[in-house]
Amino acid sequence: MRLTLRTLLAYRDGVLSPADHEDLHRRIQQSPDAGNLLRRIQELTTSSSVPTPKLESTGLAGPNIVAEYLDDVLTSTRIAELERLFLEYNEHLCELAHCHQILAEAMHTQVDVPEALHQKALELIKPNKREEIKSQLLTQSRKLSKQLLVAEVVEPTDSVATTPNSSPVEPSNLHAAPVTPAGGSNQQAGLSLEGANLSNEVPEYLLGARKLRWRIPAAILALSILLFLLVRQLTGSLDNLRALLFAEKANPVEMSENTESKAPNPVRINFEIPTSQPPSSDKADSSIAPIESEDKSNPDLIPKPTANDATTMDASPTSDSVSSSKSDSVSPVPNTTNPIDGSSALETTSLAWNWKPADSSEIQSVVLVSSGGSMSLIDSLDQPITNANIITPPISRATFELGSLKWQSIGASVLDVAITDSKVAITTGLCRARLSASAPVQPIQLNTPAGNFEIQLLDKAAWLGVEVNYRAAAKGSIVEPGAYAPTLVVVAITDGPTTEPHLFSLKSLSDGQVVHVDTAGQGLAVFKAGKIENFTLQSPPAWYLKRSVRAIDQLGKSDFHASLSAGQEPMKERLRALATDPRPEVAALAIQTSLMLGDWQPWVTELLPNDRMRSHWDSCIDLARQTLAAQPNSVKTLSSELQNKFGADAEKILSMVVGLPEADQNNDGLIRSLKGLDSNVALPIRVLTAYELKHLTGETNDYQPHAPLRSSIQQWRLRLVGNKVPLLPVDDPINERQAK
Repeated sequence: MRLTLRTLLAYRDGVLSPADHEDLHRRIQQSPDAGNLLRRIQELTTSSSVPTPKLESTGLAGPNIVAEYLDDVLTSTRIAELERLFLEYNEHLCELAHCHQILAEAMHTQVDVPEALHQKALELIKPNKREEIKSQLLTQSRKLSKQLLVAEVVEPTDSVATTPNSSPVEPSNLHAAPVTPAGGSNQQAGLSLEGANLSNEVPEYLLGARKLRWRIPAAILALSILLFLLVRQLTGSLDNLRALLFAEKANPVEMSENTESKAPNPVRINFEIPTSQPPSSDKADSSIAPIESEDKSNPDLIPKPTANDATTMDASPTSDSVSSSKSDSVSPVPNTTNPIDGSSALETTSLAWNWKPADSSEIQSVVLVSSGGSMSLIDSLDQPITNANIITPPISRATFELGSLKWQSIGASVLDVAITDSKVAITTGLCRARLSASAPVQPIQLNTPAGNFEIQLLDKAAWLGVEVNYRAAAKGSIVEPGAYAPTLVVVAITDGPTTEPHLFSLKSLSDGQVVHVDTAGQGLAVFKAGKIENFTLQSPPAWYLKRSVRAIDQLGKSDFHASLSAGQEPMKERLRALATDPRPEVAALAIQTSLMLGDWQPWVTELLPNDRMRSHWDSCIDLARQTLAAQPNSVKTLSSELQNKFGADAEKILSMVVGLPEADQNNDGLIRSLKGLDSNVALPIRVLTAYELKHLTGETNDYQPHAPLRSSIQQWRLRLVGNKVPLLPVDDPINERQAK
């Protein structure tokens, strides 16, 4: 559900479904502006000093306009103007909140509306009945006024036309407003909603449906009976149910032989780097391999964790203990009685990566592994990975362990992992990862388009942010040589006091250059396969945060994982089917994953032509350009897919996907590209043109490709002709060292 002023009022008045309420609650928590607006509305509605707006039958904030706004039948332009008025003036915002609150209270209030009055309200829709009903209301108003001896009269406003028979003292302005919508239109906007798909998220109470009152109690009764039968079936007799309800709490660590092979332990495992303690001569550091220090030959000798054990990894049975329960099918981890040192760290562990989800959300992440020519979805915690291609789509996080080493992929990553001779070699052209270790480990070889290097962690309190991608080096399109160049960025962060003089080192395998980093917030960068550069972190990327994914995307990721796991077709076909999913978050993940696998068909057929994917257009185009920069030969594949889908427009669309060439990245070139914003061209051309203009200028001028307005296009043209839109310069590729 989108976070708008209308849905914010529906959330405040408690008229949303539980699922929508929870979804909107997460969005409000992530938006300081929404929280401030809620507090402002609360203060206005409880204050007695807010003035009342003038009563007007027409105008921007007239009652008909406000009603149309609540019914969600206004155009996007009128909605923007009206919401700007609400946010600027307290009296109008307060009146809107009170109107919505009255409607919300009416939902939960049993009011018997006479059928005659209901029919009369429906007759107001018919223009030929309005004058007749108006005369009846005026006659009844006169009689009521005489009965109550009302001395005050209300003069009609200039904007309301009175009938020849009406008296100047009649309260005609009270009845003329609801008759005709503002602007004089008699269109029945918003009234024929039965069975419609409410894509604009109109609250249920505005649909006008008259539901029978007995449905809710009947549904509750049926649900209660169904729940009782389900519990009875699961627990058996009432004695078993009583034993289940009043049994003493069992030890969560103990598992029977029948349950330890069914599913991973659901205990929350946080990705927290253990805080290092000063070395002591009396005892070894307890934070280093606390379970591996015991003899694992006999499972009964493994000490059961206590509450104090949570200080190291914030989990009682760690993921290591889960994998040890299934050691019959996986090569066992050799034992060690001493802390692992740098010379033998990888030699004393199993020569395979193991997927170890850091928390419950990572279990729902999509991790694809290609080995032996087949692509599969990892669904087992103990599936060892040696020589394979690992793909994690955007949003997904996946933690892999090799002894004390942890590699956590964060977002779009394509890794070729090879483990030979106790050494780990990772080849990648696109990755984001957090690298950490609870003990010194051997160097990891990292092969990138920017060069081949060895990374070695030297302090267990440090973790590294590692990013490999292509970044703009000069003006030009993706396919022009030198326009985009490979980049490697490694930044050191600490989660506790350090004990070593250096945090990590980076060694170039081409010239033997070795650079050490000894301070948190310092990083190393390699651009265009050049030398290693030192820099100080000024703008930390959002993905450095441990919780940088929106709640709505988390839900989409869970649905994507469940749907992908349920399929039996080849992975390529499963992803193509999910690219048509009605939920844009799920469809976007399927499209992006297909793109990372080299399949452009979902990106071409499901992303560009569909306006339901508009919130994911930019992110998917970004990933497509990264793919084209890393694999220039894929332009031919993209061109073929575009030709099959769009025919004569394919060449134009392809030119916009790769971007404007350097010769056209000027004011004249932008003016020529404005033709792509016209509503007569295909939607993919409008999408890509708007993306390129925003990419080159940083401006949008309120242009929306799925609903283009002539005023927005005219504004672009006037500003470009007047040379008032400066092009953004090619910024420093290492944007992490640039202060925002």
